[in-house]
Amino acid sequence: MFFRVFAAILIVMCCMANHSYALDLEGKKEEKPVYAFFRLIERFPDFNYWASNLTGYKSGDPDKEKWKEFDKVRRRLKWGFGTYNEKEEFISLETPVNLSFEPDTMTGGYRIVHTLTDIPPFDITLFTYPYGEQVVAVYPKDLEKYKSLPIAPEKQIEFQKMLKGSAHLKGTLQLTIRPLKADAGAPINIADINHWILTGDVAYFAYEIENEGQPETIMDYTAPWYDARTRSSAE
Repeated sequence: MFFRVFAAILIVMCCMANHSYALDLEGKKEEKPVYAFFRLIERFPDFNYWASNLTGYKSGDPDKEKWKEFDKVRRRLKWGFGTYNEKEEFISLETPVNLSFEPDTMTGGYRIVHTLTDIPPFDITLFTYPYGEQVVAVYPKDLEKYKSLPIAPEKQIEFQKMLKGSAHLKGTLQLTIRPLKADAGAPINIADINHWILTGDVAYFAYEIENEGQPETIMDYTAPWYDARTRSSAE
């Protein structure tokens, strides 16, 4: 509770310092996993370090324009962190996938199987977001169980037609991830870069393809707890 109150005070101080804050303080999508990580460990990011890395400004640089850009980004990061609520704002991301349709030996039907095409080959699936020269790595702990899913019988012919003789379809995996736990103990070093792990679970996912120039969702899933939460907030 104390940490949240202190973070709220940070917002007020940020606003009072310069009335131009309203111009460009909207947090960016790729920054939210970093906010979530620090919220969960109840610490503040190093805003000077972060903003310096984003803008290239170094302390003592006499270039006033560079400093103004640095200060603008630093204020945005402070505002974004202070207003972010990891219990309400989940992490949304998308990544390219290959979708294949494979026989299901158990049922005699077919399954849709995704292969991530733009994720480094770690032992676990990590979605990475820069924090200065380090990385916050989001680990959806239950994503693997959704890698292969049965196709409803009435959809099988439709999916086979989509393939048009190809081995797979190119598509996009849309994910909504609930932040659960962050490990501030020790980062994982991968390719000489520190990766700070943020673990979450899948609230929603969807496979999307392009059909005649338009995006089309061909399969999606909403976790029961997330569906109930969404319905409750809408009532």
